Amino acid sequence: NLKGSLKIRIDRKYAYKKEMIGGGGGHISNKEYLKDIDIGWFQGDGEEGVDSAEELLEDLQPHRNLKGFEVWNYPGTKIPRWAMKNSLTTSLPDLVRICICGCNRLQSLPWLGELQYLKSLWVWSLDNLEYMEDRRISG
Repeated sequence: NLKGSLKIRIDRKYAYKKEMIGGGGGHISNKEYLKDIDIGWFQGDGEEGVDSAEELLEDLQPHRNLKGFEVWNYPGTKIPRWAMKNSLTTSLPDLVRICICGCNRLQSLPWLGELQYLKSLWVWSLDNLEYMEDRRISG
């Protein structure tokens, strides 16, 4: 079983398909001893790999014991379902560190105010970020 930190680097030309690996996702969701995950895409131009990256990040949902989560140069426009509003506090309740950097196409971020252990948040170079969800607003 994997322990400690895991760094994953992905070529933007990589065409992820669930069918290629037996269909399922959940690749690291059962790795309860991983404390930090760093997922990064090699930089590139154009729209290449956007759909594939979104599907791959969805399937790379970490175990809920995770303490640190980093995403670099993610070419997608949306975050995975497990990180959306009302989900992050249950899917990753123990996060202490979050880094979201160079994700130039990302359009929104979830509300992070209810992550009770969060001590470090680094958000950098999100050129198309339109908003950060706010749970306090109802409607």
